[in-house]
Amino acid sequence: MTNFEKAFDLTIKHEGFYSNNPDDPGCETCLGISRRYFPEWEGWKIIDEYTKREVPIPSFARDALKKLAEPFYEKKFWLNCGADRIENTAIAMILFDCAVNPGVCRAVTFLQESLNLLNEDDKSSDIEVDGRFGNNTLLRLKATLATIPDGEDRVVTYIRALRSEYYLKKTRSEKRKRGFLYGWLKRSFKE
Repeated sequence: MTNFEKAFDLTIKHEGFYSNNPDDPGCETCLGISRRYFPEWEGWKIIDEYTKREVPIPSFARDALKKLAEPFYEKKFWLNCGADRIENTAIAMILFDCAVNPGVCRAVTFLQESLNLLNEDDKSSDIEVDGRFGNNTLLRLKATLATIPDGEDRVVTYIRALRSEYYLKKTRSEKRKRGFLYGWLKRSFKE
C-alpha cells in the first residue's frame, strides 16, 4: 500500500459517506467532496440518481463512488499540497488530511509555520509562509528532520496544534459551525 493509499483510507474514515447539512460550509458532500466547491466531480451523477428518487445509495454505488474519489483526492489534494514529495509518512499523511480539511493552502501554511517554530536560528532564516509547497519548504523540512531530535513528532504535533487553533478561531467567529468543532478537533489529534 502506498503512502497515498494509507492517507486516503484514513481521511475517508474522517469524512464519512454522504451529508447535506446547510450549516456545513461544503453543504452537500460525498466522501468529503463538496458539491459547492467541486461541482465537476463525476460522482455527483451517481449521487443524483439516488437522492432525486429519495432512495438509499446501494453498496455497489458506494464502492463506485469511492473508486471515483480516490484519483480525485490524489490530484486535488495529495499532489497539490506536496505530500508526494515528502518521504516521511506521518508528515505526508497529516499534510494531506489538512489539505482536505481545511484546504491545501492552509495545510502548507501550517507546515511552513511549524518549520519556522522549530527553527532555533535567528528569525531571518525562517522560510516564507506563503501556503505554496516549493523547494524551500522541502529543503527546510529535510533539514529539520535531520537536525532536530524527534523532528517528525514535533512537526506533526505543531501542524495538529495549528489546525486546532484555526478551527477554534473559526467556531468562535461563526456560531453555526460550532456543531462541527468536536469532530474537527478529534480529527486533529487522532490521525
